[in-house]
Amino acid sequence: MECSSSTCVFNNTSCGVSQGDLSVSGISDILDHRTSALSVIIDAIAALSCEALGADVSTFNLNDSGDGSSDKDVVSVASDLKILLNGSKFVNRESDEPSVTNIPVVHGRFVEFCTRVQLNSAIVSNSGSNGTASTMCTTLFSLAMALKDLGNSSYNRVKRVVDSRIVGDDEFCTMLRKECPPPDQLKGILVSLVSANS
Repeated sequence: MECSSSTCVFNNTSCGVSQGDLSVSGISDILDHRTSALSVIIDAIAALSCEALGADVSTFNLNDSGDGSSDKDVVSVASDLKILLNGSKFVNRESDEPSVTNIPVVHGRFVEFCTRVQLNSAIVSNSGSNGTASTMCTTLFSLAMALKDLGNSSYNRVKRVVDSRIVGDDEFCTMLRKECPPPDQLKGILVSLVSANS
């Protein structure tokens, strides 16, 4: 396969797809695979952290109004969390915790942008048209923002668990500092991503 700035030639056949489009297509396929795997476990992990915090989970009582005004991804996440926490004796012992109340919105945004990456990666793979890379970049930036928000929310819940329940566990605190990027580091990564694209 040979690529110029405008087309790629594979087995002596010009496919009319730019090298940038192929790169974005590959990146989006990898992200599709990784985000799909992540979206399967984030709600379960969030439910565990709600139990560890004894959090008030009444904010998960969202309903789809059926008139199109409800955010289906947010309502779906809230519903999944209610199912995961059904019958738990550990929740609803503490007052509102911001890192818990924002779970449906943060996770819902992540699910929304995962879906967009899946749809757009299929379009990029099948379209063979120029310019799809710039369209896909917009979606990938939105996914990056959703990942940053997801990381911030998760980090804040874990930090709250550590601060309130496991203060004496130095090994866990060290692992948290070493393995989990704090919100300011996630913001720095996103800023460098945006500046690299400018």
